[in-house]
Amino acid sequence: MIAANLALDGTPSAEKEDRVLAVGPLEVRLQRGAIQAIRFRGRHMLGSLAFLVRDRGWGTVPIELEHMGQEIRADRFSLKFACTARGSDIDLSWETQIEASAEGLLTLSVRGRANGPTTTNRAGLVALHPTSWAGAKVEVVH
Repeated sequence: MIAANLALDGTPSAEKEDRVLAVGPLEVRLQRGAIQAIRFRGRHMLGSLAFLVRDRGWGTVPIELEHMGQEIRADRFSLKFACTARGSDIDLSWETQIEASAEGLLTLSVRGRANGPTTTNRAGLVALHPTSWAGAKVEVVH
């Protein structure tokens, strides 16, 4: 099971955190600093939105996560995490902030840095869209 967890989630242990947060018509599942199963007014909008790191062989780099703070209210929530990914030739650190409002606005922002020479095949935000969106226009703002 450890190998399966590492391949799927970038961590050798089973998920310790899996909670649903809802505000207004927006609902998300929080899992290790990523947001999963994003729904708006009951409709599935995104499967996942997360910052991932892949090594030079496309392997998942384990991520250490530390909760830095949260504010959860009836009309909005805000969560902040400090993250690090270290491998044989990877040393990255970043902060992830997730915010949502009762109006349906969902924001995930990442600010990070390489702490030394780093080689990756991918280090960035990954959004998994539903297959029902195939061929649809999507606007990304950054």
